[in-house]
Amino acid sequence: MDETRRTGRVRGVVLTTVIGGAAKELSDCADMAEAQEIIEEVCGILAHLSKPPG
Repeated sequence: MDETRRTGRVRGVVLTTVIGGAAKELSDCADMAEAQEIIEEVCGILAHLSKPPG
């Protein structure tokens, strides 16, 4: 990620926001099964976001 370009900085902000939101959700989980569901969803979101445009 090229953080000297605006697009690189935006990507960094989006990724850290997703991870921060996931951390908050994980802290509210009652058990490991619930946490695993959140982890799988976040991994899917991050995989989608990592695909090149087009």
